[in-house]
This record gives sequence, C-alpha cells and structure tokens, in this order.
Amino acid sequence: MRKHIILAAIAALASFTACSNEEEEEEQIPGAEVNFTINNTVTRAITNATGLTTFGEGDKVYIYSKGLYAQEMEGVEFKVNGNSLTQSSTEVTYRYNGTKGATFTAYHYNNTTISDGNITVGSDQSEEGDFQRYDLMTAQVTASNPTGNPINFEFKHRFSLVKVDVSAIESVGLTISSVTINNVKCTATWNSDDNSINVSGDAMSVIMGQFGSSSKEFWAIIPAQTISAEDLIEVVTTTNKVYTYTGTENVTFDEGKMKKFTLRASGFNTVSATISASSWTEDTGVTGTADERILELITAQQGTFSANTNINTFNQAVNVAYNTQLTEGWYSYKKNNASKIEYSTTEAGILFQPSTTGWTDTNFFFVFNPNIIRKSISKKFTLSFKRKFNSSNTSGNAMRMCIGNIGTDINLKSYSLDNAYKWKYVGFDGNNGYVNMSMQIDFNKYGESSTVLNDISTIDYTNVALMFVGVTTEEIYIKDVNIKEVVPE
Repeated sequence: MRKHIILAAIAALASFTACSNEEEEEEQIPGAEVNFTINNTVTRAITNATGLTTFGEGDKVYIYSKGLYAQEMEGVEFKVNGNSLTQSSTEVTYRYNGTKGATFTAYHYNNTTISDGNITVGSDQSEEGDFQRYDLMTAQVTASNPTGNPINFEFKHRFSLVKVDVSAIESVGLTISSVTINNVKCTATWNSDDNSINVSGDAMSVIMGQFGSSSKEFWAIIPAQTISAEDLIEVVTTTNKVYTYTGTENVTFDEGKMKKFTLRASGFNTVSATISASSWTEDTGVTGTADERILELITAQQGTFSANTNINTFNQAVNVAYNTQLTEGWYSYKKNNASKIEYSTTEAGILFQPSTTGWTDTNFFFVFNPNIIRKSISKKFTLSFKRKFNSSNTSGNAMRMCIGNIGTDINLKSYSLDNAYKWKYVGFDGNNGYVNMSMQIDFNKYGESSTVLNDISTIDYTNVALMFVGVTTEEIYIKDVNIKEVVPE
C-alpha cells in the first residue's frame, strides 16, 4: 500500500511539474515587435525666444522596458527619424510577451547616457545655448493590450527653466556682464523604474547664459526645487557693480515650468512684469528690485561693542586653525593674564592693555567669513574705526595692525592693509581722545612679498583676520569698527 501511495505522489508531482512548465512556456510566447514614435510637437531644445524647436534628426533617446519577451530593454539607444524612433543597433529585436502588456520609460539628455541615473547640471551655463544641454526630458507609457501599433512617447521637461529679464536695469545706463542664480542644488537622480527624480547635493551658484548677444534675458536650467530667497539672483555690471535680488519668501521651481524674473535696479523707476513661454508651462512671473550689493567683512552691528559682545578666547595650543575654519567673530589672546581685553562701559568700547610690550602678548582680532571675501569682485575694502590712546605721548608706537591667517604662528600677508609691509603701525600723537581712523584693505595684494605677487585664485581665505596688537602698556580703546567693500564708480 505504501508503495502505491509513493508512486501516486510521484505521478502527481510529475503532472504538476508538467503543468508548470506548460504555464511558463505560455508566458514566454513571442508577440508583436515593439516599435516607437515620438510626439514631435513637444519642444526638446530652444533655439529662439519662442522655443519652437522640435527633436532633431539623429537625436538620441534611451529606453527601458518591463514585461517584454525574452529580453528587457536596459537603456537601449534609439535615434529620432522623423516622427519615429529607430534602434541604433539591430542585434536584438524586442517583442512583447504574447498579448501581455509592457511598460516603457525613455529619456533624452544631451544625447548622452545617464550613468546610474545621476545628473549634474552645469554651474556655468554662460555660453549661449549652453543651458539646453541640461534639459532632461522623460516619457513613460504602459501598453496594456499590445497590437503591434507603435508606442507614442510624449516627452516632458523634468527640470525648471529660469529666465531673468534685465532690460529695466540696462535702460538706466547700466550694462550687464553676468547674471547668477544662487542657492541651487545641481545634482539629481532619475529612477528609470518609476520615472521619479530626487534632487540632492550642496547648494551652489549657477552662472546663467545670455539668450542671444543682443538679448536682455539670461536663461538657465536647474533641477526642480525650492530655493532660499536670500540673495537669490546676482547681477554684475561691466563696471563690477553688483546688484542682488532677495525675495520675500523661498522660491519654488517646478518641473516643466518656466519662471521669469523681471528685475529693476534699486533707486530707479519700476517696470511691470511680463511672462512668456511656449512648450514650457508658464509659471507665476516675479517682478522685483535688485539692490546694489555692498559686502561687509565687519558689519556696523558686529563692530559696535556692548557688555553683551561675545569675545571668544583664543588658545594657540588648541586653536591651530589652518585646516579648520574658526567661527566668524571677535577673539582675544593674552599671553599674560595680567593683560586686559575687556569691554569698557565708560568708553563704550573695547579696552586692551598689554602688561608687556611683546608683539604677541595681547591680540584682539576678528576672524572674517571667507565667503564674503570670495564673493567680492574688486577684493578691495575700507576699514574704519575709532581709537583712543589714554596717553599724552607724542611719539612712539601704540599699536600695530595686520591682515593675516590665524594659526600656531600668525601668518602675515604683506601689503594687504594700507599697502604697509606686513604691519601697519599706529603711533601716539598727543591726542588722548577718540580719533577716526580709515585704512584700505586690498586682497589683490594678499600674500605679496617684496618681489612676488601670489595668485589670489589659489587662496581660500580660511581664518583670515584683522588683528589689533598692543605695543605699549598704555590703555588702548577701540570702537565702531566697520569693514565695507569698495564699490566701483
């Protein structure tokens, strides 16, 4: 009996396996050949202000599939041929799996393949038409009941087109040399499975391209995202004046939409907003004022002292900072605890009084935000402050100042402060009241020796500071410190 049961079980299993094989064979029946067409009314590239250019002959499209017979498409290259797509390589003929449906996802991006779905738009799109290279377009179609008729792809723009109209700025006599959009994340990852896009990376600046040599518009393509409104757009004139536009709230750039900013320069007449688009969907236009930018290394607020002013204690043994950026702000270093660096309520300023005359005994300094120096086009600033020497001396040096890097040893940078070689000395003059001081800072000379001018493009300005150093044991007071960019005429 047991033998009959085992034989019956084997027979049943064999029958089940045969049925399963039959089902698998039925699932892999070659169906109709897959063919594609393309909706050529959708703009691919933009070669004129109306944006009417369609896909061109030979433009490349890459296709993925799910559900085909025998072999799936994995980024297979096709080329535009009229309204059809022709497979670049004919080694494989792709077919449906019987009458079962399939899903197709396609992309076009600068006629090149996308490695692992990662895309980074250029941070410099200043060359005419350069922005078009970054116009990612995708399409996804599901054929639920394939009949052999071609699949028609209708591509959509997946990034956002940004336009800045500067005609109002140029109408008042200013000539624009460059326009930049800031705070942009330039990296995106496209998923061919679900046609989704994820934007990532650090925020950076994108130089926009002028749309035609006589155009008053600058264009750029960026991944869709919401961007901080602060200093969103930066406009630079041929005389190196800088105007920045800051919105009232963060700005959202949507997929497939064009957002246009119509800017005017502060202090001039207003203009009305206009907006135009073709195959790009119109988005809300923005009209705003671009204010002239004047950078400050030490703002009036930072340089106005009070009992609440934060002065960091600098320890040379700990804060060796060539590779680590110190926080922007005021610092004190006292080699001898008998020295004084403190706020004076009576003078509404900072008292620093060395206990000895050693040049590193008592240092009071401000570490700059390096990004502010980098942003400056002229690299020139004016330092203003008030100083008071509580002495009637008429000769000798009271303090010296410099611009330099903070580290184990102060790394002086020659000629950058008032064209003085390393140190700028300030002497007694018999005046024991407050005296207004003004000095020039030129970072074009930062690092210059007596014979060699360093290439400032290689300097990262990490831990650059303005230093006040006492060289007397008399009381020294400092207040109302401000460092402001020199604005071109």
